[in-house]
Amino acid sequence: MARCLRLPPAQREALEEAALGAADCARLLETRALDRLLNDAIGPHWEYLVCGSPPCSTRTAPPPQPPRRSTPGPAVGEGVRLRLDILEIAACFAQRVEFLPYELLTTEQVLDELHCVAQELAINPAVVAALGSLQRVRLEQLVERVYRLPVFPLVALRALDLARSEDSSVSAIEKLVCSDQVLAGRLIQTANSSLYSPVRRISSLRQAISYIGLEAARRLLIAAVFHPLFASAGLKGLWRHSLEVSQLAEFLARECRRVPPEEAFLAGLVHDVGRLALQTAQGEDVIAYTRMLEQGCEPVFAEMVLCGFDHGRAGAEVLRFWSFPEHLAQAVADHHHPEHSDSDLAAIIYLAEFWTGSEEDLPSGSRVRGALKRAGLDWESLAGARLRPGGLADLLASVA
Repeated sequence: MARCLRLPPAQREALEEAALGAADCARLLETRALDRLLNDAIGPHWEYLVCGSPPCSTRTAPPPQPPRRSTPGPAVGEGVRLRLDILEIAACFAQRVEFLPYELLTTEQVLDELHCVAQELAINPAVVAALGSLQRVRLEQLVERVYRLPVFPLVALRALDLARSEDSSVSAIEKLVCSDQVLAGRLIQTANSSLYSPVRRISSLRQAISYIGLEAARRLLIAAVFHPLFASAGLKGLWRHSLEVSQLAEFLARECRRVPPEEAFLAGLVHDVGRLALQTAQGEDVIAYTRMLEQGCEPVFAEMVLCGFDHGRAGAEVLRFWSFPEHLAQAVADHHHPEHSDSDLAAIIYLAEFWTGSEEDLPSGSRVRGALKRAGLDWESLAGARLRPGGLADLLASVA
């Protein structure tokens, strides 16, 4: 915001230091933040447990109410006032984002609230305008970037249809894969790897599929189709994360028995496809995004600032373009706010991502509890979700 308002570099640095220094102390003193902290740590009935007062039946986020400051005296210049205004509006925006698990709002609605706050507290309206001007990426632009990635030839689309089908057979997979030398090589290479250690070297597709098993072959086929999306060196971490989430999502789907495991696996593999657009972009957009991540912003928070939506929504649009089932695309769209969704699959993806420790979003104990309830799981089930060495995790890692 200070950069948009053309503040000199020295003032921007001082403003950043002031924000970092004040945040920890101020947030602990705010009643709403303390309430949220206790709710996440103890549970939704902390008022009753700690104070003996009846628990609240519902929670709604109050409008942002920054501490009222006294009117600056004559010795305080306009530059100081502007920096104070920036700090207050930034704090209000961050506070509103922290309440999204309780009340889901669009970035436009948050900005409307901040305009009202600015009027009440005599804050320079240019500051709120600067915050709104940071949204420089439209959804259409973000999705278009993924469309242009060199991926998904005809054989890949057919492979996805086949891999998603429960009726796929050895002969059907063999017929498709034999038309693509890369996919064929992956399957044969995996069958001959130390993971399976065949007595005799496997040289044909039918032998390879039969030896590693139909289920493993289908999983490997899906992974091989999507791997080119993450081929650049800078995306290897995202590819590894997608593999981890896909396997954990499959495990949780088997535990809850509400979502087909193969569907959870596929959704986990593509749940972050919306992040590809920002991380493969060039120019000011990706520079701003990278700078925010390097300074500690969670990806979802940075996306809301720069785009007004998170990568789940962008990823859903990409999946619709690829003709994925609507319920799967919607689960990807909702996987960062499963408490506002009726999708069991969205809750499973959120839990799987949470369990990887990816820290893509602001942490929320209430959101985790809500996702567990939606998926029909408990903490014991989640604690049992592990990437076991020597199994499917190693098989899929061989694709990378």
